[in-house]
Amino acid sequence: MQETPTSIIREPSQFAWFASLSLLTLTLVSCLALWGYHFVTASRLVTLTVETQAIDADIATSTKDRDIIIADILASAQIRPSIDLKALVRSFRVAATQAGVRFQWFSVHDDVISSSLIASRDVTSMIDPVETIIAMMRSDSTTSGLALQPIRSVQGSNTERTTGILLRILPTNSATHAIK
Repeated sequence: MQETPTSIIREPSQFAWFASLSLLTLTLVSCLALWGYHFVTASRLVTLTVETQAIDADIATSTKDRDIIIADILASAQIRPSIDLKALVRSFRVAATQAGVRFQWFSVHDDVISSSLIASRDVTSMIDPVETIIAMMRSDSTTSGLALQPIRSVQGSNTERTTGILLRILPTNSATHAIK
């Protein structure tokens, strides 16, 4: 008898088949998810475009109304007095001369003048310089266009006193000057 060789036939692997089906399914699901995301963002974009056009139309009609323009200007601007520096320095010097004091420096910011005030004792009088400062605080300085803010502290000796002061600039014609 003769033996016939038997050959073993291998069956194709099922793994490759299932892997390719899984990859195809994953690709189709990803495509559907991205298409849905694109649809949602496109609809949001259309909605935002419509809202932007409506706001632009409202702005265009609002800018034509004079009452709204004036209200916007008043809401965004502070009405402040106009500062004439020449008159300010003149009134500053007059106030110092009338009070019998001198100023060492000054700066202007937001309608307030900051300065260092020096009151010295007169050689002929024995009055403490603090009394000069108190007399200046009590005097009415509205004619000079300046209002002295309260003085909280005084330094120095009985021959010379120094203090920091704040002078508020009084408004002259605030209705005609609007500054942002």
